[in-house]
Amino acid sequence: MLSGARAFQGTSMAKRPADRFQTIAEVRAALEKALAKPADTQPSIAVLPFANRSRDAADEYCSDGLAEEIINLRHPDLAGFSG
Repeated sequence: MLSGARAFQGTSMAKRPADRFQTIAEVRAALEKALAKPADTQPSIAVLPFANRSRDAADEYCSDGLAEEIINLRHPDLAGFSG
């Protein structure tokens, strides 16, 4: 069984008319379900390496330090991951 947006799309474009949504209320309910945010989802941030755009390679510590500060961020509503 499909879930979310894919289930909505599958039902909307079903080949057999009997398999499609029959009322606008069914369409609305399916859209609300597809767009609903799961209660256990915690906001997060993905941190990619920062490029050293300086001409001096010795300045790379700045871009590395910035990425590390974001990764080590401790915020109750945000989880950080490095990539």
